[in-house]
Amino acid sequence: MLGYVIAWAPFGGGDEEILPQFGITPDNFYLRLARILESRSCGGIDFATRNRLREFCAGKLSSFPPNPDRASSIDVRVD
Repeated sequence: MLGYVIAWAPFGGGDEEILPQFGITPDNFYLRLARILESRSCGGIDFATRNRLREFCAGKLSSFPPNPDRASSIDVRVD
């Protein structure tokens, strides 16, 4: 997931390929990615890249229609 978003973020994210590639909808993809970026298991990514990807995920998640389940499941604010 990280490799995919690093490659596609400069081009808007490649949302149309997320479902066929990962078997999940784009909103779930960005939610899971945001969780990964918040976890300690996100090693190997420098702070600047991690922050940029967190901002990207937050922007993507805010572009999807409201979903009460998604809204309460993660805080995607960027400090």
